[in-house]
Amino acid sequence: MFIISVINIIKRKNRGDFLHGYDRVETGKRIQEIRQKRFMTQEALAEKADIYSAQQMSNIERGTAGLSLDRFTDICTVLEVSSDYLLFGISAFSTKTILSKYIDKMTTEQQRILIDFVKSYANTCGINEL
Repeated sequence: MFIISVINIIKRKNRGDFLHGYDRVETGKRIQEIRQKRFMTQEALAEKADIYSAQQMSNIERGTAGLSLDRFTDICTVLEVSSDYLLFGISAFSTKTILSKYIDKMTTEQQRILIDFVKSYANTCGINEL
């Protein structure tokens, strides 16, 4: 499940940081979000991802501490989440990403028909037009 697609920009290991230019705070928020969705405590994640302590895990989640590449990959593995999602908030496996690949190749008329179909299907599901 774990795929690092950002390996070309992972170069720096200064003060525990392995990636130049990523947003620690946003990455930390996403780690916390996924950890909570998995009903996992900071202590449990720290232990499974070989993080020094729950306090260090808290620091990572608040964006006040960086991560080594090894610890980052461990967190991704334990949480069963892609590195792209934790770092940038995107996922290669998201529904929007998958659908956009098809939609981009459609003609304008085909896109219009698809929109009509989706609206009709949403209505049968009880979802009102946005």
